[in-house]
Amino acid sequence: MASWLFSAPTLPEASRRTYRFHLLYAVFDAVAGGLIATAPVIALKEMSAPVWQLGLSLTLSGAGMLSTLYLSNWMASRPKMPFVFLPGVASAVATSLMAFTNNSLLFLFLGGVGLMFSTITRPAVAAIVRLNYPASHRGQATGEIRAWSSLVFVLAFLASSAVLDFASTYSESLGMTVVRGLILLAGAMCLISFLLFHGIRVEEDPSDLAADYRPHVLQSFREAFAVVAQDSLYRRYVLVCLLYNFAAMT
Repeated sequence: MASWLFSAPTLPEASRRTYRFHLLYAVFDAVAGGLIATAPVIALKEMSAPVWQLGLSLTLSGAGMLSTLYLSNWMASRPKMPFVFLPGVASAVATSLMAFTNNSLLFLFLGGVGLMFSTITRPAVAAIVRLNYPASHRGQATGEIRAWSSLVFVLAFLASSAVLDFASTYSESLGMTVVRGLILLAGAMCLISFLLFHGIRVEEDPSDLAADYRPHVLQSFREAFAVVAQDSLYRRYVLVCLLYNFAAMT
């Protein structure tokens, strides 16, 4: 099983190194995500956070999504890896800093900053995946990786929730000690995941790097809203996403 998991024998030889690093990145990132997903509960139970603060992390994550409209154009004519690695390291640092505060607002703000930087990496990750996997095998590779990362995320979330519940029931001081330990572990897993992704050799086309894709913020927003205005199927997709995320927040 381990051989199948890490060698991906059905992929072309040139894609197998990418697959191994991509899979390891996704697994470590999923562990970090599962651990940090308990942050709102930690803020509520251990720091007595008011309810209005709980949406702060998702709000900052949304700001990261909006910034990708600009960053995607800026990235197009530049090497892709720095757009993954640098925000990834910033995400790991912000996540780790959560362990050093007892203030619920700062705790959730730092968690939101970590999510924001993690979100910023997504266009560059997608671009590297497109460049390094042939179209005929891309869906298979990313599908298998998504399955493993989803499983690991759920396991990490359940395990960390159980540990936190036991520790906080045993004593309040032990609960906060365990919180700090889990947050630092999440920061370490996040950093390791981006270090692993940095090991991928990106197969970039020099002609793309030489092209002129000058980023214009307003133009990016106009183009994005034009798609929403003109494409009814995309509008339906956006509506479904809106309803799904609204339900998740409530």
